[in-house]
Amino acid sequence: MKTPKPPIKIAIKDNNCCVKSPCPICGRIVDPDAGPQLFMADTWEPVCEECAEKHSPVIFNIWAKFQRRSSFARAFQDCRYDGDQYVHQPPEKP
Repeated sequence: MKTPKPPIKIAIKDNNCCVKSPCPICGRIVDPDAGPQLFMADTWEPVCEECAEKHSPVIFNIWAKFQRRSSFARAFQDCRYDGDQYVHQPPEKP
């Protein structure tokens, strides 16, 4: 009788060290940005998006929603609302 493999547990952790590493599940190189990223739950090994989505879809979806909102917020950080539209307005130089 085969011993069942333990489930793959993935977590969102606040990454403060941007180092390329192989995904411990598939071996694909992962280059995580700083901030919330996908890792193995019990280590700091970064997990690629494909493996996270496959093995932990709930965690992946939470992370993906955060990434979309963060990207959206960064895109609009230099914008101002002008009546009925957003207008890009770079920060003033000191």
